Amino acid sequence: MAREGAQPRAVLVIGDGDWNLGPSPVLAASRLAAADVPVFAIGVGAERPLPDIELTAVRAPAYALADEYVSIPFTARSYLNDPARVNVVLLEEGIERARREVMLPALGQVSSAIGFAPSREGDRMFSIRIVPHPDETREDNNVQSFRMGVRREVIQMLIVETEPRWEYRYLRNAAMRDRGVNVRTVLLHPFLRPGGGPGYLPAFPRTRDELSRYDVVFLGDIGIGQGGLTEEQAQWLKELVESQASGLVFLPGPSGRWVTLADSALGSLIPVELEPDRPRGHGLQIEGRLALTALGRDHLLTMLAPSPEQNVRIWAGLPGFFWYAGALKAKPGTEVLAVHAQARNEYGRIPLIVAQRAGSGKVLYMGIDSAWRWRRGVEDLYHYR
Repeated sequence: MAREGAQPRAVLVIGDGDWNLGPSPVLAASRLAAADVPVFAIGVGAERPLPDIELTAVRAPAYALADEYVSIPFTARSYLNDPARVNVVLLEEGIERARREVMLPALGQVSSAIGFAPSREGDRMFSIRIVPHPDETREDNNVQSFRMGVRREVIQMLIVETEPRWEYRYLRNAAMRDRGVNVRTVLLHPFLRPGGGPGYLPAFPRTRDELSRYDVVFLGDIGIGQGGLTEEQAQWLKELVESQASGLVFLPGPSGRWVTLADSALGSLIPVELEPDRPRGHGLQIEGRLALTALGRDHLLTMLAPSPEQNVRIWAGLPGFFWYAGALKAKPGTEVLAVHAQARNEYGRIPLIVAQRAGSGKVLYMGIDSAWRWRRGVEDLYHYR
């Protein structure tokens, strides 16, 4: 052993190639190399993993609605040499609520989902557990726990739009069919009176307190100014999201009125940088397609299937669009979930579905106006999700 303060002649490392304390050994090895101190490594352990089954990921929502079915995606990996049929169990405070059988390929992984309709309200611990297989060597990595709140409430939704375009109509109709949603809509137009009928408001909420009752607000092709929102109302919406943890969804449209929001208090909440010379967006002669990003493949917002692989196939088969908003790029700190499959600029592919946190709330940007087409042949299955 070298004396204290003396430079060692060499360093001998014995290990399995991993570490569990402190920074990476590569940093120490780099410093030793700079000091011309050789490092000799002796590997120990098996070259192949021990026979095992591991629950590698669980993507649970923060909360669920009582008596409404919630699906929780998970991923399991097998280090067994043969295919294995295992049972996956969903536990609520240690009590089994759901069970499903999954086939794991040899030395492979499977992404799937398990779910149930919780009935008890409150904030409780849940866990997903793989029942131990007789051939695996350890069981401590077969379970993952998470906390999820269960609420018995009706979501208060507000939709603000200029004209009753198709995107608006199908969104409103889908929300009105859901017993867990109480939807109110308001149509504001510079040259027309506000729309009327069941669920319609005669005007945008007149006070901050009136607006505070809504859990989520959809802003369509609505702008600032005559027949639109006021600067004060834009500030109310920003406070609703950042301070009250409500959600805000931007649904731009081809009239281009929504771009005036960028110069209001809501500008900082728009997750993308707008294309200054294309306020009306881009019309297409040939149907455009959405492409999921690596993040969007298994993001809770864009999961239409239990596994990322199935999810990509479903999105690739969804009906496309003939218009998209003019956006240069996503802002820093946002989550880009889907982009234009073909169109790109100097920043890369055009972002079309982008999410971000804003204070204690969340914001979603949807840069197309054809999500209603996803109902073709399957009704609400994908459009409502």
